[in-house]
Amino acid sequence: MAHHRIFRFVRHLDSRLIWLNMLFLLCIVLMPFTTAYQSEYAMLRTPWIIYSINIIATGLMQAQLQNYLRHPGHGVTAAHERTHPDLDLLRPLSSPIVFGTSILLSFFVQPWMLRMVPAVAFPLLALLLRRRHQRLEQRYAQSAVERQHS
Repeated sequence: MAHHRIFRFVRHLDSRLIWLNMLFLLCIVLMPFTTAYQSEYAMLRTPWIIYSINIIATGLMQAQLQNYLRHPGHGVTAAHERTHPDLDLLRPLSSPIVFGTSILLSFFVQPWMLRMVPAVAFPLLALLLRRRHQRLEQRYAQSAVERQHS
């Protein structure tokens, strides 16, 4: 869903955007394999770390795509859309933060406990991100009104 949400802002493609997108999609393609591996060997640390690295890479690539779209020098999005709340970088960076934390914790807690990290962290992050998104939407709407008046 996030991929479709951010690509609606693209006005034209360039080769760098295509390569960033291909790397992002590579991370997505690997997801069923790392998920199956960590599901099969749920009581081991290494499968969880590999799965987490896949999630981290996916989130970082999403953030890189959004950052590329937001950058005024690349000219792939309209100027007024670069500040749209859907291009906020905090949302795609939340997964790498959560799963990076779970990798660090994997050296100190039992593997079954690692599954609790996302289960606890994501609902808390959702509350914070929802409030942030609402504030960003209000600012964006206000700037749209100001653009119409000028």
